[in-house]
Amino acid sequence: MEKSSNLTNLKGIKKNPKVKSKKFTGVYSQNIITNGRKDVMFYFNFKDKNDLNIKGLPKLRWIKVGKKSEGISLEIANRQRNSQISEMNNGKDITLVSIKKKNKDVLRFQTLAERYFVDKRITKERMSRYNIHIKPLFGNMDCFNITKKQVKEFLYKYSEKAAPATVNAVRETMTAIFNHSIKEYELNRINPCVGIPRLKTDNERERYLSTEEIKLLLDVVSHNKLIWLTVRLCLCTGARITSVINIQKKDLNFINGVVTIKNFKTNSTYRGFLPTDLVEFLKDYTKDMKLNEYVLAITEGKKPTFPNIRWRLKPILDDLFNQELEKDDRKNRVVIHTFRHTFASHLAINGTPIFTVQKLLDHSKIDQTLRYAKLSPNSGQDNVEQLYR
Repeated sequence: MEKSSNLTNLKGIKKNPKVKSKKFTGVYSQNIITNGRKDVMFYFNFKDKNDLNIKGLPKLRWIKVGKKSEGISLEIANRQRNSQISEMNNGKDITLVSIKKKNKDVLRFQTLAERYFVDKRITKERMSRYNIHIKPLFGNMDCFNITKKQVKEFLYKYSEKAAPATVNAVRETMTAIFNHSIKEYELNRINPCVGIPRLKTDNERERYLSTEEIKLLLDVVSHNKLIWLTVRLCLCTGARITSVINIQKKDLNFINGVVTIKNFKTNSTYRGFLPTDLVEFLKDYTKDMKLNEYVLAITEGKKPTFPNIRWRLKPILDDLFNQELEKDDRKNRVVIHTFRHTFASHLAINGTPIFTVQKLLDHSKIDQTLRYAKLSPNSGQDNVEQLYR
């Protein structure tokens, strides 16, 4: 009975600390009790290059080798440590002592995606693109194990069933997710998407509204102030619809005819300009609004949404401009985004310098704006006429 009592008491004793070996680097011993007898457990540690922490640095890995009662000694623990490190340095995954990475230790691509979505306040459209196309294959993978070859094979297979523009959008989403963690969270790896070329596309919207079509549209929607104002703001600023519906009264500068616009793609703001007649209309339209109220609010005090605007405007656009066109005819169908294309196209037609068009559209790269250069009246014809004379 006395022996049993002593064993019970031993269970409540705190574990003894690990003692560092004076003879061998990274080798430790710990006094323990095995079946009521004093024993020694041996360990070693090392920095595991195959298992990186959230900053991309090797984790300190502890390995339990065995007990003295099992024939293990400091020398044996040291030999196993050296063998482990040799395997690791030769580029092999460490399996000698069956190291199993716990799920909580793996930095999954899903974690990188969630950081990106939260920090950048990404639109539901882009989140949906990730959840549908990327997450099923890469979401649960260790981000350090995703290779360029895997990404290329994924995009190639995906291109067999999706349009080039959609494939490019998926590629850009993966690239952005990796770049965000590399820049903001010190992720120590090369973006596997770097060097993978975009697919050539031939479905950029070419349709823009003529002056006569703009007048027709404004006349048709003139009975609905909200829709009329939506169309005017889109056509006068060239902003994306997401930016337009987020304009608040405090963003309007009636004195200078300027509106502050939020670019949700870059999480920044820029200035748009309003013609005098629209400024006067807005003064009256927003006179009873509070500064934080949304100009295009459908319900007082509530933020407008794209579906609410689209539901009201799409049938009108289809009736006026999309008769007899296929539903997937991206080049020729008039949609809400056509207003942005119309804004840029008419600027170019009126001779606005391409760099000014870039600034007004808030394009980060001039390449995005150069598509409108061909519409400029000084597109080169006059210069060719004057050659060799």
